[in-house]
Amino acid sequence: MTKYSFEFNLKVVNVYLSGGYRFLTEKYHVKDRKKIHHWVNTYKEFDTDMLKQCIDEGADYDLVIAIGSIIMMKMVSQLTKTYGIKTIVSMNPVMVDGTGMCGGVSRHS
Repeated sequence: MTKYSFEFNLKVVNVYLSGGYRFLTEKYHVKDRKKIHHWVNTYKEFDTDMLKQCIDEGADYDLVIAIGSIIMMKMVSQLTKTYGIKTIVSMNPVMVDGTGMCGGVSRHS
């Protein structure tokens, strides 16, 4: 199984979003179209377009805090790194949000 870099995956996703995947398997030598679909679906689920848009429109962030899936936090970190914005992520591999199991959220009625 070939391992593709995050940057390569993102490049293929951007080409896909601008015109489809039919020629991508040949152009980038990705033999399995399902990989491309997986990358695109992951991008759509965890994309950082809104954060990028806010930054590009002049929002001045001193700090970004990202909590969520590992891939989402990676994408946020890579984006904020390009802008020189300090970023903190939660490196908990298992998230049990909303259940009260972690003890980090207090529920008051």
